[in-house]
Amino acid sequence: MLRTQTRIGFACAAVLTAAVIAWQVLGAVAAAAGGTGNDWPQYLQNAGRSGFTSESLLTSSNAASLQAKGGWPVPLANGAVCPSSKDYCSNLIASQPVIATVAGNQLVYAGSWNGDEYAICATTCSVGGQAYISGQVVWSVYAGRSSGCGGPLNSRINGVTGAAAVGTALINGVARDVVYVGAGGDIAFDGSVIPGASSQMLALDALTGALLWSAPLGSASNHYLWSSPLLANGSLYIGIASTDDCPLIPGGVVRLDTGTGSVVNTFTTVPSGCTGASVWGSPAADSAGNIYVATGNNGSCGSSEPYAEAVLKLSASLGVVAHWQVPASQSVSDGDFGNTPTLFTGTVTHTGALRSLLGVANKNGYYYVFDTAKLSSGPVRRLHVARGGSDPELGGGSISPSSWDGFHIFVAGGNTTIGGVSYPGSVREYDPNNLGTPLWQQGLKGGPVLGAVTTDPTLAVASAGAFVNVLNSATGVQAFKDVASGFYGAPSIAHGVLYEGDTAGNLHAWSVNGL
Repeated sequence: MLRTQTRIGFACAAVLTAAVIAWQVLGAVAAAAGGTGNDWPQYLQNAGRSGFTSESLLTSSNAASLQAKGGWPVPLANGAVCPSSKDYCSNLIASQPVIATVAGNQLVYAGSWNGDEYAICATTCSVGGQAYISGQVVWSVYAGRSSGCGGPLNSRINGVTGAAAVGTALINGVARDVVYVGAGGDIAFDGSVIPGASSQMLALDALTGALLWSAPLGSASNHYLWSSPLLANGSLYIGIASTDDCPLIPGGVVRLDTGTGSVVNTFTTVPSGCTGASVWGSPAADSAGNIYVATGNNGSCGSSEPYAEAVLKLSASLGVVAHWQVPASQSVSDGDFGNTPTLFTGTVTHTGALRSLLGVANKNGYYYVFDTAKLSSGPVRRLHVARGGSDPELGGGSISPSSWDGFHIFVAGGNTTIGGVSYPGSVREYDPNNLGTPLWQQGLKGGPVLGAVTTDPTLAVASAGAFVNVLNSATGVQAFKDVASGFYGAPSIAHGVLYEGDTAGNLHAWSVNGL
C-alpha cells in the first residue's frame, strides 16, 4: 500500500488563538519565534476548528501585493495508474494544506486524489543531509485510493481528502514528530484492485515519510475518510463515513492511541444493524475535552436514528453527552451536516450572558448556533446563509466550515441573494454578541464556497469556483483575487504565506511581492 520516495530537485507545545477558549494541540508543533508567523498544524488550525491564525504578516494593507511565491505553484503528480478508462482519476487537491516546523524545517503537507501525501519545503530545508529550496518536494507517500459508487472500473477514484494533523508522540518509547493522515482504499498505485482492502489511518514520520503505524478503520471502498483527524486529549479522533451513499455504512467516530494506532474508544452513530449518519466533517474539541461532530443523512434501519443529520456532543471517551437532530420540517432531500463544527464564544444578544457556542452549516442552507452547555435544547439562532439543496457543488446549502477570529464569525455557502442580486456563493460576517443581521455580506460570482473560510486578524479568505478571494475582514471588500483551475479545499495561512491546492493538482503559495 505504501510507496515512499524522496524527490530531489522536484521544483515546480501549544497553539494559541484569539478566542476566549484555548485548545491544545498534541506535541510541540508550536508557533515559530521572531515574528516569522505561526504553524498551521492541523485542519482549521486548532482543535476548536476556528480556522484562524493570530499572526499578522498578511494584512488588509498588504494583501493587494500578494503574488505567487517563487518556486510555486508546485504540481503534485505521481503517475498513479487509473484502473479503467471509465474511471475518473485526477490529481485534485481537496485537503487543506498543513504547515509545521519540524527539526527547524518549515514543511507543507498536502494530500491528493492521486493517492499521495506530500511534504514540500516551504522556505529552505535540510533533511537527511539533503538541501531543499522553497517549492521542492521532500517526500511523498502513496497512501491509497478508493473507488466510488460504480466500483473500481467505473467511478470517481478518490485519494487523500482529509488534511493531515502534525504532532509529537511516543513511538516505541521515542518521541517522534508525526504526520497523521486518513488514507487506505482498494486501488493500488499500479491501478490494480486490492483484495480485502481497508480504509486506514496512517502515522508517518514528519521528516522522512516513513510509516510508523497503520490502523484499519473499515472495509474499502465502502468506508472512506472524508474527515480530517483531530489531535486532542492526548489522542487522535477521526470521523467514519461511507464513500458515497452507495451503500451507506454505519457512521461513527473513532479515538486512537497516537503512539500505536490502537483503537481506544469507538462511537457508532446508528443502532446495531443500521446504516447512515456518516461523519463527513471533522471532529472538534473544547478546552474541557468534549468532542463535537455533525452527521449526515439516515439510512436503512428498523428503528429511529436520532443521531442522523444531527449535532452531537461526546465525552473524551466518546460517550453521548447531548445531541440535537434537524426537524423533518427543516430537512432537504439527502440532507446532511457535511461539515465541521466551529467553537466560539458570545452572548447571542446584546443583553445575554457570555457562553460557549458552536456553529455549523447544513445543506438546507441554515447555519445553526448552539449553546454547548444546552445543546439538546436546540439552536439559539438559525441563520439563513444559502438556498437549500442536495448538491453543494451546485450551490445547494453549505458544507463550508465557518471561521472565528476571536471577535466575529465568518460563514460561507452556496446559492444566495444579496441586495436583490443572485450569487452562486457568498461570505457573511456576524457578531456573536448580536446574532441576526450580518455585519456585511459579500456575494461571490465564481461558484459556491465548498472549503472552509480562513481568517487572520484583518483578512477573511474563501475560495469559490476557480477563484481564491481575500477579503478585508472588517468590511468584506476584496483585497486580492487570483484564479486557478478550481478549488475544492480550504486555504491556510502560515508564516506570512497563503496556501491552497487546486483541482488540477497544483499547490499554490501566495506571499507579499512573491517573497
